[in-house]
Amino acid sequence: MVTSSSLCATVIVTAGDLRPASLRKLFEDAKSDIAALACYSDDTKTLEALIRKELSAASGIRQITPDAMSYMLSHMGGDRGITRSFLQKIAIYVSDKHVVDLEDVEKCLPDTSASSADDYMYSLTAGHINQTMVALDRLLYAGADANMLVRMLYIHFTRLLTAVVDGQLPKLFWKVADKFNMAVKIWPENEIVNVLSKLNDLEKMCRTKGMNPEILIRDFSLKLSVRAAKLALKRRK
Repeated sequence: MVTSSSLCATVIVTAGDLRPASLRKLFEDAKSDIAALACYSDDTKTLEALIRKELSAASGIRQITPDAMSYMLSHMGGDRGITRSFLQKIAIYVSDKHVVDLEDVEKCLPDTSASSADDYMYSLTAGHINQTMVALDRLLYAGADANMLVRMLYIHFTRLLTAVVDGQLPKLFWKVADKFNMAVKIWPENEIVNVLSKLNDLEKMCRTKGMNPEILIRDFSLKLSVRAAKLALKRRK
């Protein structure tokens, strides 16, 4: 780090979830000049509270159906600013009937390939290799960005880690609940932590000049779904 009394500037460095023994330690241990400001993704509890706050009587909403809530909890939470913007969109969309149901949420959420995204993430961690790759093909054909898919996987594995460590399953859309419950049973904590680390590396590689992000995400997804299938087979023996 270079300091100069003649310069007056503020530099903001952003990053995803960093391990304690990383650049994060430099910022946290600094006594002056630099500092760390922790930001946390919403978990199921805080996300549900946010949804109910934004979609409340104050915004003209009288009811959120259970399916709609489960769907929102499965598809939101990575970025609070983005979450709020789409909750506002939902509130406007249902302003005439004052009830939020599943169909409304599916129409308003940004990911028009939400079904394929669900198939991709939950099939992958449950060890369903063919379903994983077919869903990934659909996502990429629809124009999904590889970096976005990496971030989705990171959020998904973070939720899986929380469920494995705490033993508390999040509220899930009924179509994916069985696959997530299977993943909780077959994935040990140390393997999930290892995957999260590899996802950080994969995100860097996808942004490296000369690398093909689509090939990287395909290779990573195939290997990871095969690993999940082996973990599931091992549990059944």
